[in-house]
Amino acid sequence: MHGLPGSQDQPALREMLKLLPLPGPQDLAPIFPSDLASAKLGPEQVQRLHEALKVWSVDAPLRPLKFEKDDDSNFHVDFVAAAASLRAQNYGIPPANRAQSKRIVGQIIPAIATSTAAVAGLVGLELYKVVGGPRPLSAFRHSYLHLAENYFSRWVPCAPAIQKFNRLTWTCWDRLKVPAGQPERTLKSLLDHLQEQHGLKVDMLLQGKAVLYSVRWSPEKQAQYLPLRVTELVRQVTGQVPEPEQQVLVLELSCEGEDEDTTFPPLHYELCKEAAPLHSNIEP
Repeated sequence: MHGLPGSQDQPALREMLKLLPLPGPQDLAPIFPSDLASAKLGPEQVQRLHEALKVWSVDAPLRPLKFEKDDDSNFHVDFVAAAASLRAQNYGIPPANRAQSKRIVGQIIPAIATSTAAVAGLVGLELYKVVGGPRPLSAFRHSYLHLAENYFSRWVPCAPAIQKFNRLTWTCWDRLKVPAGQPERTLKSLLDHLQEQHGLKVDMLLQGKAVLYSVRWSPEKQAQYLPLRVTELVRQVTGQVPEPEQQVLVLELSCEGEDEDTTFPPLHYELCKEAAPLHSNIEP
């Protein structure tokens, strides 16, 4: 696939493996959906990711391979046997040697032609296009398959629907980004900013199911909450404090004059650690 030469010199390969550092045990903390919603890559992480992806466009393009179990020079069965051995160790499955793996592979080829395998392959093809560099929308494909009816079709995807409300234009991929600023802005400042910059008169502001602001609140309650910093407001309403490494609070809003089918982009309230200009922008 990558055009790299292989080797069947097992003693030499064993010596090379001895040079690899052994990974230490890892204590993996559980990941919850709320953590994923607030996760954000920093500039350094994004830069490293871009540098790593450049390899895809520098080296020779990938070549598709046709699996052949009876050709020992192509390393196909060797790869399957090695991967199966690692999986067996990870999950406590009885291992299979190379001869057993070759026999099993000869019987399982028809069984892996399922919708799950097909979808995984089609998704992988589109992923190669993403990491291979900028491409026009016409280079990508939507796919539909129905194995029971032996039906398969592909077509160019439509561009995401563009929604407009007052001066704001967005698609489902956009986020409304507002930096917290230094010192951090208050709830009133956030509401004023959204109205001045985008013409959005917020009726309700939410974090998850917690209501951070409602135009239907009594004047006394509004006077109590409007002067609060946004993070302090979140703490008082939800009882949660943003983690030190957290960079974004994901908020939702509804606005005066919106239609029933209007879905505003998520509001990303950026918890800047340093002073930041007080502006907002729509970014995909």
